[in-house]
Amino acid sequence: MNNLLRRIFSINNMIGPNQQVGELESSRYYYKNLYKMAWPSALEAVLVSMIGSIDLMMVSALGTDSTAAVGLTNQPKFILLAMIFSLNVGVTAIVARRRGEEDCVGANRCLRQSIIISLVLSFSMGLLGFIFAKPIMLFAGAQPEVLQLSVEYFQIIMVSIVFTGVSLTINAAQRGIGNTKVSMKTNLVANVVNLILNFLLINGIWVFPKLGVNGAAIATAIGSFVACMMSIRSLFYKGRFLGFEHKVSWHFDKRTLKALGSISGSAMVEQVFMRIGFFAYAKIVAELGTVAFATHQICMNIISLSYSLGEGLGIASSSLVGQSLGKKRTDEAIIYGKTGQRIAFLVSTVLFF
Repeated sequence: MNNLLRRIFSINNMIGPNQQVGELESSRYYYKNLYKMAWPSALEAVLVSMIGSIDLMMVSALGTDSTAAVGLTNQPKFILLAMIFSLNVGVTAIVARRRGEEDCVGANRCLRQSIIISLVLSFSMGLLGFIFAKPIMLFAGAQPEVLQLSVEYFQIIMVSIVFTGVSLTINAAQRGIGNTKVSMKTNLVANVVNLILNFLLINGIWVFPKLGVNGAAIATAIGSFVACMMSIRSLFYKGRFLGFEHKVSWHFDKRTLKALGSISGSAMVEQVFMRIGFFAYAKIVAELGTVAFATHQICMNIISLSYSLGEGLGIASSSLVGQSLGKKRTDEAIIYGKTGQRIAFLVSTVLFF
């Protein structure tokens, strides 16, 4: 059994002789590198998924109507954010490649252009979501008793979507250079702020008004703003590979846009169809009634934590693969991809049991 495991997890069995470009390190070296980058990414992904879960858990004390109202907004919000998620796949891949090439100017040029694109996309999606909140919630399957609650919650969340979009894009660039702890810290603080303000605003503790579901939305919006400010602040430290201290133009250039379009375009197709699938599923359950949907939403939030761990491993693998390709080490890119698969298989097996 031990021999079988060694064969499966040894890097010597991951690439063929004709694929090796240069001298390879030990198996331990590659797994250690992946682990160092993966655990902050995995924790970050869990924290991101928990921002919505915290609202759901804390408003559930108000009853099934409130639980359903918050749950109904999740899939429409993610559909509106799908283009930002797709953009960020390209941002991480390109910045990682530029890091591997030691092309500081190219990495910062990609960062600046991505921030502009993210601002435009998130503002447009937020505006559309705010204006058409009621038709969106009706289409999502909101019952008459929860319609107004879900519309108000959704509109407040849409106000904060610009902060969310910019923060996600900056964090995606930071992950590309291997700085996964920045995004972990921003999302940790956002969760703490959200948790504290939820407690104060949902129930009207101390001098704060009792706002119920709207209080949860305001808490999330403030948490998103704080996370955005922290992400922006990470670009003002001197001596960093990514930062505003580098004198790089904010103008668009064909090389960066072509690279972003090539990678993000495919990711967008994946994201849009995946989110439409989740949305359709949620809509079908919502039509069963408020209690059924509230039950479904609570279970889905628990399941989403397992997805988040896989997402964190994927982020780490993408960054290391991109950096390896930038260094012209396709053999190490293959190894990082396959070591990520093996660790993900182990984690998913444990979660299954």
